[in-house]
Amino acid sequence: MKTHGRRRNADRGFTLVELLVVIMIIAILAGLLFPAITAAMENAQSLECRNNLKEIAQAVLRYASENGGVIVPAYDEDADLYWANILVMRGYVKATNLVAKPNEDPLEKRSILLCPSTLPIEVTVADNLTPIDDKAQGWIGLGNATHKVACSYYWNGCTDTAVPCWRQFPSLKIPTNQTNKRQFLHYLTEIRQRTSFVMAMDGIFMDAQKLKKRGRIAARHRGEYGKRSRTNIVFYDGHAEEYQWAQDHTTDPLWATAQNIYMNSVANSLSGGSLIFRLDDQPAVSP
Repeated sequence: MKTHGRRRNADRGFTLVELLVVIMIIAILAGLLFPAITAAMENAQSLECRNNLKEIAQAVLRYASENGGVIVPAYDEDADLYWANILVMRGYVKATNLVAKPNEDPLEKRSILLCPSTLPIEVTVADNLTPIDDKAQGWIGLGNATHKVACSYYWNGCTDTAVPCWRQFPSLKIPTNQTNKRQFLHYLTEIRQRTSFVMAMDGIFMDAQKLKKRGRIAARHRGEYGKRSRTNIVFYDGHAEEYQWAQDHTTDPLWATAQNIYMNSVANSLSGGSLIFRLDDQPAVSP
């Protein structure tokens, strides 16, 4: 009888109080682990985004190597193709043609032109000029009615043909009906400091002419201050770094101008130095 009683007590299961205690413990542990899991996911996405930028840089350098040292143009007006379309159509980068597959979600099949932190929002030209909300973290469709690709990176180029812009930026617009297109091309040999000359970075496509000929940087990744404050940048020597905005940058958490960058290099290799965006920013030294 005693043995049977012990077995019945052992099979009775948890009481309601015990279940509540277990649920409470699980909830507390989940609450403690959630920030760490979120931070790990953010770091993984930022790392993948940085690796994408490195691959883009290698594609640009291969393009230059096979085209007489020419830097891929920012925009070819005759063809209505941007730098990203040119790299894709020439086989340097793989990406889905959104025109050929209009019903396909551009984020379903990722390419190196899409940062994994990109929101599924297509950015318009108007959004480009005022990246003050989550739309600044979306993607923009570059290209024409025949070939268009999704891109979520800012290209350091200028699509204005006014002097002096068209001779200062490393990547330029080729205007329509030009008999001599080479005058709108720059060469790698013109970049004196490739380790600090910006090629591309996180953020939406932006016409550099719109903001004092400097362009705009949109922080795509959340940082230590609990807001988007980290930016990945790739340089013309092919290396990429992550930058963390300083905490005192409070005027706008989503963007900064190249003239007003409150950033510190996480790797500290460029701390205290300046990022170079234009050819006329470079010191007059030999390559």
